[in-house]
Amino acid sequence: MATLTPTLTLTSAAGDAFSDEFNVSVTDSLAVTGQTEHGKIVSVGTSGTTFIPAADYTKAYVYIKNTSGSAALTILLGSAEMLSMATSEWTFFPWYGNADIKYKQTAGQAFEFAVFEA
Repeated sequence: MATLTPTLTLTSAAGDAFSDEFNVSVTDSLAVTGQTEHGKIVSVGTSGTTFIPAADYTKAYVYIKNTSGSAALTILLGSAEMLSMATSEWTFFPWYGNADIKYKQTAGQAFEFAVFEA
């Protein structure tokens, strides 16, 4: 069994996002007991291409980062658009393997991902 330790820190000075200072940091320790996968994809411009098939996983944690120079990345859960990620934006979320994770992006744009089965 492997352990994955995600940490998220959000900070904002008083008067920026809120009238008061905002400072939150959370850390967790997640057990990774199944398969893991990571990779980089350069889109061929096909809309709705599956890159994480639900049939391959049960509960998992998913990381995705848009590494494109200029194009937004759209992530779909099944046929529903779930995320719209600008250049350099990233996400990390729990997923139950109940629908394929797909991307919709213009040709030649790139992103990276990792899946950690729990």
